[in-house]
Amino acid sequence: MKETLNNLSIGNLQVLQAESGYRFSLDPILLTRFLDVKKGFRVVDLGTGCGILPLLLARLEDVEECIGIELQPALADRAVRNVELNFLRDRVRIIHDDIRNIRALVPAGSIDLVVSNPPYRRSGTGKIAPNDERAAARHELAGGVADFIGAARWLLKNGGNFSVIYLAERLPELMTAMIAARARPLKLRKGVLEVQVDHPVWMQQLQMMKPQILEKINSKLPNAGITDIYLRQTRGAPTYRPAKNRQKPEPPPWTKIELTDAEKESIEEELSAVKNTEVKLELRKLFTLQKQLDKERRNN
Repeated sequence: MKETLNNLSIGNLQVLQAESGYRFSLDPILLTRFLDVKKGFRVVDLGTGCGILPLLLARLEDVEECIGIELQPALADRAVRNVELNFLRDRVRIIHDDIRNIRALVPAGSIDLVVSNPPYRRSGTGKIAPNDERAAARHELAGGVADFIGAARWLLKNGGNFSVIYLAERLPELMTAMIAARARPLKLRKGVLEVQVDHPVWMQQLQMMKPQILEKINSKLPNAGITDIYLRQTRGAPTYRPAKNRQKPEPPPWTKIELTDAEKESIEEELSAVKNTEVKLELRKLFTLQKQLDKERRNN
């Protein structure tokens, strides 16, 4: 398959991509903008594609290690070559395997942050791309949202974070799967389903989503006659107390570095082709931070 070599100004990366196969979009770039990554973090990207998320995180953040897991052989090979091309082998590792085999790939509870830009569409819905790479990247042909959430749960340390970019129209499904990963049905009595939940935050989410969950359960099990859900918190689960007067941490000093007019103009030139106002705003912030960080590094 023919490939192209593209320069990405964010992180000063060179990225190999298939000319007519899967090519990354703005989504992984925007996702990096919202991540809270601390020094020394170990990060896993589920379904890494050409490795764009680990490359960006290794170049922009002070992470200890980024692991990208990719099922498709051609994409995994391309991700490995992208790591080598950008001299990031000391901090980025690519694993060619299925995320559903996660227990054999990475030790449980060893990761600080799990990220993912999973396939958006269910198998059998919408128009499936004729190219195998693009089809598997866009449609759930090898694992659905519950598999990604299950893998994240296995990987994360206590207090770790799972960050995902996903279709807004499938948000209830995503939230239900995330809650289900932390809840366990116990018994059904007189139409009431008893569910044990191991964290108070999930208790709150489940309470709010009861109507949608009941509707979905009864559509799948019309003869079960479930009329209500009783939520019971696991004994010993932590007590949830909302933070009071939590102060935001001070931004790093380099974020106050002033850019020259020429640098600001170069950012606007890069953004000239972006039509969506919200996307352009987020990218402007990201490009500005990158230029500020570059100036800080040059000064030191």
